[in-house]
Amino acid sequence: MAIVHKDGRVEYEGRVLSTHVDHGYRIMSDVYGIGYMAVVVLGTGQTHTICTGDCEFGTYVDRVEVDATPETLALAAAWAADAAKVAAERQAKRAEQLAAAERKAVRKGRTVRVVRGRKVPTGTEGVCIWVGEGDWGERCGVKDAAGVVHWTASKNCEAI
Repeated sequence: MAIVHKDGRVEYEGRVLSTHVDHGYRIMSDVYGIGYMAVVVLGTGQTHTICTGDCEFGTYVDRVEVDATPETLALAAAWAADAAKVAAERQAKRAEQLAAAERKAVRKGRTVRVVRGRKVPTGTEGVCIWVGEGDWGERCGVKDAAGVVHWTASKNCEAI
């Protein structure tokens, strides 16, 4: 058996991993209460939590029995391992993106190049001597090789 409905239907046979009580279950948009939950394994191996009843409306099923087979447990473990691998890859990619953005960030003392904008010529290079807030966002001062300071938005520059 697994989840047996009041009309006799049986669902998730051999795929119920566990049951638990959720004391913060959202019954309606502004009503919270106690929910009776069951964790089941879907055909892909992914685990899914379903509500089998709550304190407001009673139980929706006749009974729930934990009956996960060893094959189901292995399938769920394999899916969890794949999901963890994908999450780790995403986290590594995001860390790489953040590191690349930090390398290009305009900071005081870094050599920068103007890559866009209209008042300071594109391609102007120099040392960032100041970064601060202006009326329209973050701005910076770039001192070129001739000693001339150019003032522009920080988003118009990249560190080189």
